[in-house]
Amino acid sequence: MKKILLLSTVVCLIFMACSKDGGSGTKPTITFKSYSIPFIVDSLVDQFDATFQVTDGDGDIQNKFNFRIILDSDPSTLEDSVFEPRQMPEIGAHKGSKVDAEVIYTLLASDFKFYDPNTKPDSMRMQVFIVDDAGHSSDTITTPKLAILKN
Repeated sequence: MKKILLLSTVVCLIFMACSKDGGSGTKPTITFKSYSIPFIVDSLVDQFDATFQVTDGDGDIQNKFNFRIILDSDPSTLEDSVFEPRQMPEIGAHKGSKVDAEVIYTLLASDFKFYDPNTKPDSMRMQVFIVDDAGHSSDTITTPKLAILKN
């Protein structure tokens, strides 16, 4: 009887040690879905949308979307650029319940027309991540390239 009690106690302790901490939450995820334009940015494009899927298992997601623009053919863009937080819709209002939302982010000309004409980048893409209130960060994803056509 003592052996059974000892064995069941050990099994319970192992399960408790391996179980997930209820207060720690889950890691949010973000995936790229689509652009609202064909895969070309030219001088006539003043804005376009990038659509993402955002999920968070415990709903403690912040309403911040962190991104940076990477210009190909200009390696300094990646080294010198910092992630800029931008406001997302109030998906954080669902605290305590699972969040699975489509987020459409509108990029304005000021977001993507800052390139130096001397560098002549041939394409651009975005790097994006999100963070929840517990400090868990999603993986940083990189969107597909958009060709840049200059006149």
